Amino acid sequence: MGGVPFLFYDLETFGRSPSRDRIAEFAGIVTDDELNLLEQPHELRCVPPGDYLVHPGATLTNRITPQDAQATGVAEPVFADRLLDLFFSRPGLRIVGYNSSSFDDEFVRYLFYRTLHDPYEWHYKNGNSRLDILPVIPVVFDFLRDRLMWKRFDDGKPDFRLESIVEANEAAGGTSHEALADTFALRNVSRLLLDRVPELWTTLPAFLERNRNARDLKPGLAVRIERRETPSLASHSVVHSTAILKREDRSSALMLPLFADSRVPTRWWLWDLAEDPESLFAWDAIDRMPRGLFGINLRRSVALFSPAPEHLETLSDHGLDLQRCHRHLDVLFGSETPDRLRRIQRKLDERNEEFSKEVRDVEEQLYDGFFPDSDRQRCVSLRTAFAERRWRDYRTALETVSDPRLQELGRRLLARHAGSVLTSEERGAHTVRVAEHLDVSAFDEEWREERSKRTGERGVSAADRRLLEALLEHRNTLVERFTLVDRFGLRTAEW
Repeated sequence: MGGVPFLFYDLETFGRSPSRDRIAEFAGIVTDDELNLLEQPHELRCVPPGDYLVHPGATLTNRITPQDAQATGVAEPVFADRLLDLFFSRPGLRIVGYNSSSFDDEFVRYLFYRTLHDPYEWHYKNGNSRLDILPVIPVVFDFLRDRLMWKRFDDGKPDFRLESIVEANEAAGGTSHEALADTFALRNVSRLLLDRVPELWTTLPAFLERNRNARDLKPGLAVRIERRETPSLASHSVVHSTAILKREDRSSALMLPLFADSRVPTRWWLWDLAEDPESLFAWDAIDRMPRGLFGINLRRSVALFSPAPEHLETLSDHGLDLQRCHRHLDVLFGSETPDRLRRIQRKLDERNEEFSKEVRDVEEQLYDGFFPDSDRQRCVSLRTAFAERRWRDYRTALETVSDPRLQELGRRLLARHAGSVLTSEERGAHTVRVAEHLDVSAFDEEWREERSKRTGERGVSAADRRLLEALLEHRNTLVERFTLVDRFGLRTAEW
């Protein structure tokens, strides 16, 4: 890959939602293009803000309590600055994760959004780029299966979890759900691809960039019908390989690109040709989205490519009925399809419209549009004043911001990390907002579920008990801090 430095990274988090939950720990290793370490590994924990309840299930998985983070980590604004320093430490850094385009990258974007940084620059500025290894694994399983060893679940389906691939191929990386161990495991799996599937590894950046530009999806079905093109699986379908589709023999499908989403241009809608298109055309009469309709966001790393004859032959060998796919392709190229597609587009637009009307917190509005250029410049002043603790200058700069999202994010940043400088009115408003949104009942229910899962014949283990008790202590602290004792009470563990 031409001397490009790599940053392999992994996160542990306090929950599953990138917009609502927080990062607990970051780990990263920087390598050369032969995947040899260039410097010491990076590890950093992040202290959850004082108005946030962690998810018990996450803590019981990654073994990081809020108290652990408090003792060994840094606050979110400092954490964000440290990550940016690392991301821009070398020109042309390729930032690599596993399922990162759907999970880790999203957490990083929302972190930068909350701390008034540009959410996107880290993966393109300074020549940077991103690479998600997970979408490639189903491609290897389906078309280059003998290059790697594979573990399977009890139902026979392949196991694409990082730790399973490491174990099956004796590429030890450490204990699962430890960020640094998972980062080494990811580097080791990448080395397997480099050594055993070099023809795929060396073309990955161009392969993913082609997908992001939708070169294999354009111009869309209606235009192809208008041109009176003769339907052909080789010419009009694309192979989509994904863990979502995995079955015992394959994780790929032949799909027909329909059209780009009218609201989100980076999303394309495709139809799985193994499914009868009549269920697509009948969507008006049912509420449930047809099973064969896939929305694929090209902003994320996806495995899409035009099929060569050998790909079609392999899919047939793995149980895909090509004749059935061709019959469905012929139906989709029918003369009535353009009108039907317009109705489907309207249906999707209605769904998008309903979603856009949902009331969402400002911290969940990252994708509601880019910030104006003027506000992006003001964010530099805001971050500088914040770091230097020049609170008067910070407030003055915040008053000049035009985007209401940034105004509220700036106020919350101040309330969470510089609470002593709040006016009594600001402190009261912050307390009211947190009291309205802090979902203590959901925490309590999840805590009870996690305790039940871990209660065996000898009760809860000492290690799990420590974590569960720490979580209750954290919960009680927030309940007291925001005067919610009358509503939720203070809880103690009952063993």
